[in-house]
Amino acid sequence: MTIDEITKAVGGIKNNVKQLIYKMCEAGVVERGTMGRYRLPKSQADLAGI
Repeated sequence: MTIDEITKAVGGIKNNVKQLIYKMCEAGVVERGTMGRYRLPKSQADLAGI
């Protein structure tokens, strides 16, 4: 998902979502994919059944 898609889904403020996603990337909770898209790391995706 892109930052805009995540912001719309959670009903948040774009800058706040962007900062949180950055921190989550640093912590390894999400990964940055191609072209500004973010996703769960493979290990977490397996746990979530995705």
